[in-house]
Amino acid sequence: MNETNNFFETKMASENNPKAVFIGEDKERVEALALYLSQHSVDLFAGKTLDDAFYGDYFFYVGDEDQVKNFATENATRLPKTLLILTLVSDLVHLQQLVEKFPQIKVVTLGKDIVVDAEVSQRIIEFFLGSNMQILALGQSEKDVSQIKKIEVDLNSGISASLSPAAVVTPENLVPKKDSDSVTSIYEDNNLELKNLNHQSPTQNNLSQQVANLYAKDTVELPETSLSSSQPKVKTSRRIWQGIILGLLLLCLPFVTLMATTLAGGGLVYWSLSGTLPKPQTTDTVLTVAQYLLKFADLNLKIMTPVAWLLKQNTVYDLVQESLTAAEDVAVAGLLVSRSQKTGKLLLAGFSGEKSSLPTGELVLQTEQDLTQANIKLEQVEAELKSDSLAQKLTGLGLGDFRSRIDTAASKLHNLRELLISTRDAVSLLSQVALTGKKTYLVVFQNNMELRPTGGFIGSFGLLTLENGQIKDFAVEDVYTADGALKGHVDPPPPIRIHLEQEHWYMRDANWDPDFTQTAPRLKWFLEKELDISVDGVIALDLEAVKSILEMTGPIDLADFGEKITAENLFPKLQAQIQTDFFPGSTKKRDLLGALLRSLITQLMSSKNISLGVAGAKLRQNLLSHDILIWFSEAHVERSVRSFGWGGEMLPIGSCLIPNCLADYLMVVDANLGVNKANAFVGRKVKDVVKLNLDGQAEHALSVSYQNNSPGSGGLGGEYKNYLRIYMPLTAKLEGVTSDGRLLKLATDEVASESSVLVRQESNFQVVETLVLVPVQGEKNLNFSYKLVNPGIPPAQPRAYTYKIQKQPGIVDDFSFDLVYPPSLRLTKQIWSPAFSVDTLVKDGQITYNTTLSQDLVFEVSLGPR
Repeated sequence: MNETNNFFETKMASENNPKAVFIGEDKERVEALALYLSQHSVDLFAGKTLDDAFYGDYFFYVGDEDQVKNFATENATRLPKTLLILTLVSDLVHLQQLVEKFPQIKVVTLGKDIVVDAEVSQRIIEFFLGSNMQILALGQSEKDVSQIKKIEVDLNSGISASLSPAAVVTPENLVPKKDSDSVTSIYEDNNLELKNLNHQSPTQNNLSQQVANLYAKDTVELPETSLSSSQPKVKTSRRIWQGIILGLLLLCLPFVTLMATTLAGGGLVYWSLSGTLPKPQTTDTVLTVAQYLLKFADLNLKIMTPVAWLLKQNTVYDLVQESLTAAEDVAVAGLLVSRSQKTGKLLLAGFSGEKSSLPTGELVLQTEQDLTQANIKLEQVEAELKSDSLAQKLTGLGLGDFRSRIDTAASKLHNLRELLISTRDAVSLLSQVALTGKKTYLVVFQNNMELRPTGGFIGSFGLLTLENGQIKDFAVEDVYTADGALKGHVDPPPPIRIHLEQEHWYMRDANWDPDFTQTAPRLKWFLEKELDISVDGVIALDLEAVKSILEMTGPIDLADFGEKITAENLFPKLQAQIQTDFFPGSTKKRDLLGALLRSLITQLMSSKNISLGVAGAKLRQNLLSHDILIWFSEAHVERSVRSFGWGGEMLPIGSCLIPNCLADYLMVVDANLGVNKANAFVGRKVKDVVKLNLDGQAEHALSVSYQNNSPGSGGLGGEYKNYLRIYMPLTAKLEGVTSDGRLLKLATDEVASESSVLVRQESNFQVVETLVLVPVQGEKNLNFSYKLVNPGIPPAQPRAYTYKIQKQPGIVDDFSFDLVYPPSLRLTKQIWSPAFSVDTLVKDGQITYNTTLSQDLVFEVSLGPR
């Protein structure tokens, strides 16, 4: 590590001065930044290797896009607090994904024409040290990234005949210019070309002209007058007119600002509360008009700057300015999302074959870029909401305490951003698994009314064939047809052999492992052995996923079967049709389910009444709840799926990242071995009471209770014969299990029974198993006592505790969690992920949470001495 004397002109290092380390090949580009730091008593050093980065308090890496991306990708896990500075960005998606995984990294992108002077340097440092955002794009322009294609969409014709070169959509391109140009020129100079993306009606054009005319009328030119003392009347008259004009401006500004922020903010409120992306047909006009009004309000605000200064209303001025900026960001994000939905519709048309020869690759790339840019704009708004300055300004103006309202808005905005990120990730995944070559995927249908570890009994399966982005075939088969073709013998797991009384193992029971990353390859293996068909991946979905699709499409008429299937009657109708006149070799179930699924796919691909925002939200929820599970044989694609949390992987928290921390885990897994559909009538409740001791132990009192409301043993219901497994950390020590107050003994056989419990190790887990029989109209309550030990925590030291409960696919539990901690400790932090998913009650020494377990939950708590 050498202090430089040429690139960094600075004084000798001081022990008390903070230190900044620069590494990279393009340090000359940020010489002004280095000078700015030096002038603020920061000692500068030029490093050569990554080890040098840890010498200083701040670390900067400077270079072109490839250099920075390669450096960050290789070293991200080791980097300290880091600012990456790069030029000519063509792939913001990769950068966004990188900083999402590594919050200690921030990124500044510099356009070719950006000069890093003192003002820009100050902005960069304020962003690096004080902002909640992670990406700052400065001066990104179209010519910097001309290799990226932009799709020009005409809603009347579907897509233009040719593709024009264009840029990644950047904030500078999208935000209306802030000079004194006419309002009507806002879109003439930017790169969105909204006239092609959203064809405006004459009414819209007239509205735009009216706004422009309104602005023109309010621009008053004063007549020239002499200022000599010989014309006192004229001078007095002019002052009067100036006062009147100033008063009109004062009255006009709040009104116009209110209109602009209401239009943009109202769209945001609807957007957030609905949990969906906006419909292009209903929001484009509002957002476009909002941008015109925001431009107008911004110009008026600039005029009012001297007035705000004279009246000492800088706080009000700043508040209005921040509101306008946030509203502009929202409007820009909305237009980007709107365009992504249009390209998404074209992608679906391409998959269905409705439109041929579509440039699917360019459509996917455009959608990814639009969603990434929209996320960046909304991230800026969220950062503003989370900052303390906004709440302080509102409180200082005597408007009351807005902190809770602001926090709620920030949380909803964060959830919306997560939806955008998930949609972008899904589109990215789509490009890898469906757009090139021929792919065949196994689709298994799991009936969660007969619950099994990964969602339900596999009664049917399908083979989905895609070729170059189009669905070529989708054939559905009865699982017994495949299982009947299996040659040879496969040993089943002991509970299936003993409690289900199955001598052989078939594909229908192959989902015994609750970890889908283990079950999916086994399903692939069974298909190959039974039908000699190899697939590129496995998709599993249960009835809850099918119901959510029906909620979007509406009723499906199956004329050949004389049925109308809805989300409400899906299960009883399917089951009644299958059971009526059923005989071995019947194809009725295969034909009915195949007809239903093909109709659903057609509706999804072709219906103009289905919002892609709603569809995206439904898909995301099904993936998070594990009602849809996916696995791919290609390792790099499967890694992406697991990183998104969509693969059904059983993943403990592992080790904590801070000292004196205890990591905990729980998953409750049912397997219905009663050969019935009793789960249509069975409810399950889970309650876990955890007591943290000063000696580092966590004592669990876990209860799992069942209520069987089956009307009788005939038909769909009956006794609930359930092989229950509790997955807990490998270091857990079981102390006892009771069933309705009766102590269960340790099993000596290879399986548990109703009167015994089996304890074994499986991968990274301790597993406790028992057989549970819940009679018709009966209840059953089981209690598990166990403890985790984390020795070596001094009683007076702060400590942390993390707890993850993983949801089983196919079932939604009522979940209650109590955390009890010693009176000598106090609560310093508590975080549920996802946020705001639980009802919380906090009192001395105890925290209680009640929620519906619709997805995996992670809880973090920090405790310190009183």
